[in-house]
Amino acid sequence: MSPMLEADKAQALSGRKCVSRLLLFACVWQGDAAHTQSYWIFHMSTTSKKKPATNKPHPFLVFLLESGRQWQNKFADTARQTGSRPGQKVEVELSLVEFYQSEVFRYATRLADLPEQLRVIANFMVHRPKGRALKRLRIRRAEYVAYHYRNFVVLLQTATDIAIRLTGVTLALGLRPQEMNEKTVVGNEWTNRFRLKAPLERLQKVASPLKRIRNEWIHAGVTPLIEPTDTIALIESAQHLSGEEIWLAEWEIDAYFDKACDDLVKQIAEHATALHEAVDVLLTALQTPYKYWSSRLEHDWRITAEGTSAKEKA
Repeated sequence: MSPMLEADKAQALSGRKCVSRLLLFACVWQGDAAHTQSYWIFHMSTTSKKKPATNKPHPFLVFLLESGRQWQNKFADTARQTGSRPGQKVEVELSLVEFYQSEVFRYATRLADLPEQLRVIANFMVHRPKGRALKRLRIRRAEYVAYHYRNFVVLLQTATDIAIRLTGVTLALGLRPQEMNEKTVVGNEWTNRFRLKAPLERLQKVASPLKRIRNEWIHAGVTPLIEPTDTIALIESAQHLSGEEIWLAEWEIDAYFDKACDDLVKQIAEHATALHEAVDVLLTALQTPYKYWSSRLEHDWRITAEGTSAKEKA
C-alpha cells in the first residue's frame, strides 16, 4: 500500500497556478477528496520557430505530458463541452492516478521554468532604463536594480521550496503542501530509497548563499544591500544635494554603476545556469519514482474500482 493511500488519497489544494509551455493552456485548480478539480482557463501563444537545443524541454517533462494525456483530455473535453472561455472556471473529476499525474506535472513545470525566469531578470538588468526613461518612470536607477535583484533572490529560494514539494508529490507521501519541508521530505526514507537526497542537496546548495538575504527581506522587510551599486547611489545623492562633484565626476559615477550592474548580471546568469543544471539532475532522478508510483497507483485504483463494481452487481 502506498503512503498516499495510507494517508488521505487526495489532499485539498487551492489557488495554485499551473503553467506549462508544453500545453496550449494553463490552469488554476482546486481539489477535494473526490478528485474534482476546478480549472481557470488561459490561452497561451505558440510559435513554429525552431528553438535552440538549450531550450528543449527535459525528457521527464515530455514524458509527463505524454503519460498525462487522459487527464489533459478530460480538461480539454470539459472545456469544449461547457463552451468555457479564457478566465472561466471548469470543474473536472479525476481518478486518483490522474490526480497524481496532474500534481507532479504542475510542480515539475514550475520548477523547470525558474531558470528562465532568472534569465529574464538578467535581461531587465542588462536593458535597464537610463536618463529620460528613468525620469519618466520616476525611479532612481539604484531602486530599479534593487527591485529586480530582490526578485532574483526570492525566486532562487523558491526553487528549493518547489523542488521539495515536487519530490514529496512524486513520492506520493500524502502530505499537504504546508507540511512538505526539508525534514518531512528530504529526510524521508522514500527519498533515500530512490536516491533523491543528493539531487535535492545540490539544488539547495545553489540557493543557500543568498538564503539569509531572502529571509531578511521576506520576514523582516530588510532591503538587501547591493554592493557596490548602493554605495555609488549614496555618493550620487550626496553630490546632488551639495550641487558639486565632491568625489567623482558624473561620467565616473555612470561608469562605476554600469560596471557594478554588469557584475550583478553575471552573478544572476551564473546562478541561472547552476540552477538549470541542478533542476535537470533532479528531474532525471524523479523519473524512476514517478513511473513506479504511477504504476502502483494505477494498480491499486483498478483493484478498488473492480471491487466497488462487484459489490454493486451483487
